[in-house]
Amino acid sequence: PENRWDSFATMYNIELNKSEVVKEFLDMIKSKKEVTLLYASKEAEHNHAKLLKAFLDKMQKESYHKV
Repeated sequence: PENRWDSFATMYNIELNKSEVVKEFLDMIKSKKEVTLLYASKEAEHNHAKLLKAFLDKMQKESYHKV
């Protein structure tokens, strides 16, 4: 199962990097102090919301350092 998770995480991050919608979302939230992500999963450790949060945090940090 861990192999499947790693594979999913890799593919999901590739999709997030390519997505125009994600770029638009990042523009929308860049001035926000707090953003709430909702998800429905029985698995607390392996879920897409954690990956999305990590991705958004990374992108915001990179964006901040470019200024």
